[in-house]
Amino acid sequence: MKNTFLGLATTSSPSKGIRESLSSMSGRPGTDASSPPLIEAQESSGIAISGPAAGQCLIRGDGLVGAICGRAYWANDELEEQSRKSGFATSIASACRRYGTDMLGYLRGTFSLALIDSHEQRTILAIDRMGIAQMFFSCRPEVGLVFGTNAGQLHHDNLFPARISDQAVFDYLYFHMVPSPRSIFEQQQKLRPGEYIVYADGNLTQRQYWSPEFVDSGPADRRLLEEELHDLMRNSIRRHAPDEDSGCFLSGGIDSSTISGVMSELNPPAKTFTIGFQEEGYDETSFAKITADHFQTKHNEYIVTPSDVVDILPDIAKAYDEPFGNSSVVPVYFCARMARSNGIKTLYGGDGGDELFGGNVRYVTQQIFSIYDRIPHIIRNGVIEPLALGWKGADRFLPTRKLKSYVQQAKVPMPERLETYNYFNRTPVGDILHPDFLNSIRVQSPVEALRETYFASRASTMLNRMLQLDWKFTLADNDLRKVVSMCDLAGVDVLFPFLDDDIVEFSNRVPAGMKISRFRLRHFFKHSMRSYLPREVLRKTKHGFGLPFGLWMKSHQPLQELAYDCLSDIGKRNIVRREYLDELIRLHRSENAHYYGEFIWVLMALELWFKAHAIHYEVGDH
Repeated sequence: MKNTFLGLATTSSPSKGIRESLSSMSGRPGTDASSPPLIEAQESSGIAISGPAAGQCLIRGDGLVGAICGRAYWANDELEEQSRKSGFATSIASACRRYGTDMLGYLRGTFSLALIDSHEQRTILAIDRMGIAQMFFSCRPEVGLVFGTNAGQLHHDNLFPARISDQAVFDYLYFHMVPSPRSIFEQQQKLRPGEYIVYADGNLTQRQYWSPEFVDSGPADRRLLEEELHDLMRNSIRRHAPDEDSGCFLSGGIDSSTISGVMSELNPPAKTFTIGFQEEGYDETSFAKITADHFQTKHNEYIVTPSDVVDILPDIAKAYDEPFGNSSVVPVYFCARMARSNGIKTLYGGDGGDELFGGNVRYVTQQIFSIYDRIPHIIRNGVIEPLALGWKGADRFLPTRKLKSYVQQAKVPMPERLETYNYFNRTPVGDILHPDFLNSIRVQSPVEALRETYFASRASTMLNRMLQLDWKFTLADNDLRKVVSMCDLAGVDVLFPFLDDDIVEFSNRVPAGMKISRFRLRHFFKHSMRSYLPREVLRKTKHGFGLPFGLWMKSHQPLQELAYDCLSDIGKRNIVRREYLDELIRLHRSENAHYYGEFIWVLMALELWFKAHAIHYEVGDH
């Protein structure tokens, strides 16, 4: 179990008192009843910490009460020396007194931090730069601030009642998770990556203490950059001192193969773990075996079955403090569980490599679409668009049909164009959502969130703006939540070497034209690893740990029954039209099982989450 904390900073002490309130709230979902919280309280504020070695996370002294969870370190020699001598919590207190919130600029690694400062009469909350850790908070001027690392704990029947946000439910349906800063609960938020808040005098101030700076152009010595990358990868893994209790996720892709190779150098033989499927097109065990043989790792495999999904889904739904609809949670969990059964306590994951160095197909796709903007206006309006969009016979011929599709997508501005294939952009929203639910939400909110992040980037190239967008929505809000939660459920810790601060900053110095060159994904990274990784791995297409749910649901009766029961029950909540749920089942049976199966999974995961947390939610009830 990982360490978690919960805190209160009130404008006036609650009737039961800070200590009693924290004790009752610490018993909410998301805590381990077998691990009673360690509580440190003042007159009108306090913090409760639970988990192994909770006392090591506690910050106290010089008018400060707080906690820090994760694996943080200092990019400041004096503070790092103090940390080694007196403990990290002591160095945090010292840094706060010396630098105030500027101390966050010296913090590196993974962390969620809370500091209640009685001298300055303020509370500071922060998380790491890449959003590996989380922090939820809720603020009511007449009551104060409640905060913690788990959304389900931040409720007090009188102070902070729990209510589901209709808008967050729609965000979940759109993104398959609830992206920050919104939470699934009303009047609750979560910090964005690299963000902090200060609560003082009943007022809340939110700021970024870090945002990336990209070197988008200019000369770069590729050979020196490649050597530096290899050194940084070794340093990143060495920093966490891998030992006999460490292992690697190994999908057979470039990132996990690179980490497995470095682990083999530092602590041979590396222990690697991969998941497979019997279904063609989903299984990558052959590539994982190539990497394992290449680096002579101690390799382990597990084949996931439909029965595994039926058995574990209720536990997975309960493990998440917000609904989560990425189906690859299942293989990640079974991979982590397999590692734990082999004595592994810490797993190294390859998440982040694609988003740092340009490895997702959509990056090239959008570059191809952007070519259209460089065609002279007179040719676009006078020739191409009349042919592609104005000619009624365009759909009868393959070349003009493809041209029409290209022009239609190219005319969609960024970043909306990235969501062209989103379910809610392929089917009218009014056909899917119940009218009562539709009237309670803003349909444009997800796109506005994408725009806010995309246009806040200081990058000058489209590629790096897309990368920064993915750091937020693909990594922090999605993939990291998936892996961290499933490893926690399986009982193992997880580290992400690619998201080491030094590697992130290094990636920003690799010019965009080097990351992807002539529409070749990850050109710089692959060239860097050309003599290190097996040729088959460098040339393979990206798969990941995708789950063949849509195919399984057609033939595996227990899984089909579970899905249909969930669809029936969620239809009673007035979120989705019941007639559309029937149409969704028909489309899954008769057309693209994978595509329509994905949306069925998203709805099923939402219903299972409601049930696992005993949440009564029906549109219109509140």
